[in-house]
Amino acid sequence: MRAEAKKAGDTTLSDGFKLSANGAYGKSNDADSFLYDPKFTMQITLNGQLLLTLLAETLVDNIKDIQVIQINTDGITVKIPRDQMDNYYSICKQWESISKLSLEYAEYSRMIIADVNNYLAVTPKGKVKNKGRFEVDKVVGSEPAYHKDNSFRIVPLALQEYFVNGVTIEDTIYNHKNIYDFCGRQKFKSDSYGQIHYLVDDIYVSEPQQKNVRYYISNKGSKFIKYYNKGTTECINKGYVVNIFNEYYESDNYDINYNFYIQECKKELHLIENKQLELF
Repeated sequence: MRAEAKKAGDTTLSDGFKLSANGAYGKSNDADSFLYDPKFTMQITLNGQLLLTLLAETLVDNIKDIQVIQINTDGITVKIPRDQMDNYYSICKQWESISKLSLEYAEYSRMIIADVNNYLAVTPKGKVKNKGRFEVDKVVGSEPAYHKDNSFRIVPLALQEYFVNGVTIEDTIYNHKNIYDFCGRQKFKSDSYGQIHYLVDDIYVSEPQQKNVRYYISNKGSKFIKYYNKGTTECINKGYVVNIFNEYYESDNYDINYNFYIQECKKELHLIENKQLELF
């Protein structure tokens, strides 16, 4: 069972204002912003932490056999016996009256957790919730978040298929046909620029790139280098070569380096497997 704290009010409005509110809060801790107000930042952060700590302590003190699975600044996930549900909701209602905040609840039958900000959860009805690195389709509220980085979508998709449906990582990746899901995004700001490097008839070629670059990891391709104006460099996806895919083209063989994506999935599996808690 997960409880998340929300400001009291119309939830239909909260989704609409969430992005702007989060942006203003983030700028309050930016010394270069006209919204800079570190006292305001700390009031929100520390009050949230203290109030959730109060809820966690009250739940632990009053519910037998409770297990706290995860907790952050706006929510707590616990495992409790079903005969303690009424007690659980009663404690949460008391906390709401003290904090002047309202709680939203979610019940899960299974959770796959890397850490508090990166997890996959399945409801008793089979609905999947993804957070952080497990997020397959990134949204704000219920709308697609086109401004978010959707790089290498195949990785969380393969992990979800593995944990929810029992499909092997290899089967998902080898059989997936949407080239866009293998693509990553590299964005260059005013302090940097990108180039790809490759050989043509034993001649070393450098090709400048645009500010936003879409690419995928290939077997035969180019090295992708990020150059900083201060003189340093960074190899993007070091150890691998890429194909630039800014413009779509049809192909029966994009020369995808499937092993790269499989290894990215297995990095997550290494962090997760054998460390999980069965909820039922």
